Amino acid sequence: MPSFHLMVSDQKRFDKSLFWAFVGVVFLAGLARFWALDLKPPHFDEGINGWFTDQLISRGYYNYDPTNYHGPLHFYILMITKLLFGRNLWALRISASVFGLASLFIIWKMRVYIGQVPALLAAFFVGISPGMVFYSRYAIHESELLFFSLVAFWGALRFLHQRDVKSLWLMGLGSAGMIVTKETFIIHVGTFLIAWGVLRTWERFSPSAGEKYRVPAKQYTSDDLWTVIFVSALIVVVFYTGFFLDPDGIKNMFMSFAPWMSTGEKGNGHQKYFWYWADLFRQYEWVALIGLVSLGRYLGRASRMIRLIGIYGFGCWLAYSLIPYKTPWCVMQILWPFMIVAADIIYEVSQGPRWVRFIVSGFILAVCVSAAEKTWSLNFVNYDEEKEPYVYVQTFRQISKILEPVLKRAQKNPAYYHEPIVVAIASDWPLPWILGDFTKVGYYGGSLPVNFDSPVVLIDQARKFQIESKLRRTYLVMPFRLRSAKDASLAYLDYEIFKSEFPSDTKVFTPKPSDEKPHPGPGLLAQYFDNAEWTGKAAAWEMFKNVEVKWDFNSRPMAPPFGMILRGEIFVPEDGEVEFSLTSDDGSDLWIRNQNIINHLGAHAETTKTGKVTLKKGWSPMEIRYNDYGGEMALTLRWKLKNGYSVVVPPENFRFRGEKL
Repeated sequence: MPSFHLMVSDQKRFDKSLFWAFVGVVFLAGLARFWALDLKPPHFDEGINGWFTDQLISRGYYNYDPTNYHGPLHFYILMITKLLFGRNLWALRISASVFGLASLFIIWKMRVYIGQVPALLAAFFVGISPGMVFYSRYAIHESELLFFSLVAFWGALRFLHQRDVKSLWLMGLGSAGMIVTKETFIIHVGTFLIAWGVLRTWERFSPSAGEKYRVPAKQYTSDDLWTVIFVSALIVVVFYTGFFLDPDGIKNMFMSFAPWMSTGEKGNGHQKYFWYWADLFRQYEWVALIGLVSLGRYLGRASRMIRLIGIYGFGCWLAYSLIPYKTPWCVMQILWPFMIVAADIIYEVSQGPRWVRFIVSGFILAVCVSAAEKTWSLNFVNYDEEKEPYVYVQTFRQISKILEPVLKRAQKNPAYYHEPIVVAIASDWPLPWILGDFTKVGYYGGSLPVNFDSPVVLIDQARKFQIESKLRRTYLVMPFRLRSAKDASLAYLDYEIFKSEFPSDTKVFTPKPSDEKPHPGPGLLAQYFDNAEWTGKAAAWEMFKNVEVKWDFNSRPMAPPFGMILRGEIFVPEDGEVEFSLTSDDGSDLWIRNQNIINHLGAHAETTKTGKVTLKKGWSPMEIRYNDYGGEMALTLRWKLKNGYSVVVPPENFRFRGEKL
């Protein structure tokens, strides 16, 4: 069978006739990737990646965590786009769209080895693929991994054909890019090496089309090779060590494979059946399905390069199918080899009689129309429809409609970025990224704060009655689901602030008068104030059994800055001098019988101050004032009685007698 591929020396004569067709493909693919890029709300993983980027900017480098697996390059790219464009979905996603579009140029550059028409067709198929477009509009690692794996593969094809210095650089830089992007690079490198061995073995039984393959003469020196290896390795070291600020990064890179393999084997909630990828092809990617079922044709006499791509594609599909852990965005790495194979088989069939070409043209048109329709529907209409397999752990559009007035209000007046927001939702991503510019957001996945009143309150619906009993404002109430596999949630927006932003029939919550009053008993009464100076009326109160407490940012009782006063009595078991120690983060002071024993006020880290006072046996009035300005919180009261040791004051030594507030 004659080869249907153009020889390298024949490529230029078609450049002019096909170049503008490729430009049209790029325009169409770019439109699909960049138009309305901020249409869908941020995905769960996008929120986490955005948060990692915030930490990188705050720390100054990316501290690689082996349990996170994914390489650091993506976060450095997101850092650049955020610094250039701010915190918004365009800045978060634009790099993924750029790398997704750039992948078409690499496929086009492969035309020397796979033929210009197949390269053009393959670029077109990749350009309009539902999955390729959908995940090129996500701020995740897959577009970058796709791009760098294509660069490395292009270099490998060039090396097999020419063995020159450029092919070394393409393979080296492409491989380095894969390594600093995602741990799954090992699947692709391993699969390529196996594919190359399988090809060489199979050619003994069925030689490739054209002249018998001869190993080309080497056109590089050992110095060239070592330079490429050194530069590629340096890139890996630079990124994994945070530009040499985190020396353990390289060690952690190798340590990441153990947890990654464990997760891949167990599935961790993402396990899927073996035929999962083939099923995605059936539902979305008919072109790739053509390539998959056409692989048998290349067992016979065929193009050597297409054979290699087909074997590699089948190896990737098999490897990803065998791994129980499957997330659908990995389909980007599996699709492109089959799209090249499909382009080649279509081009080959089109060389037949006119009636065959007519049938093939009609078939291709039908497949492309179907792909275009699915791409449009998936990316611009049903992008959060959980029945779509490609829509996976996607945030629903409801939350964008609810939070849009909140975000616009703060953008108009930055002072509103410093108002408190309460989020009492278990597994709340991507909200920490969406609300990342707000300085007083409290996240209460477990414990709840004392005071829930704030302009915005987001809760799990299961906590409705528990939380509504704490609310004292009038609120607009809107139900929503954050994402698939999550129960319903509720949004409470301050009625007076946001009533003009929502329809008049929006449900309104009106608080019921509270008949709860402080009552006598053990412990101390804690009164909370929405300022650090303890002025005005107390916003909330609760009983403290003892004075040994520690809060982190997510369990703080109120948004900072706030003040707290502990009131009651302390029982001293004997006459004499008592040494008190007050440990706090931030400020605190101690008063007994209207005497200031310890003054430890002001914003500071967790430190201790002591003071002494002579007291008679029995109960004495006591007050502790505390204020918090942000960060962690701690408050502990110890005493040292005569001939004793410094210990935390026991709970039974406090009481509250119900004095007037």
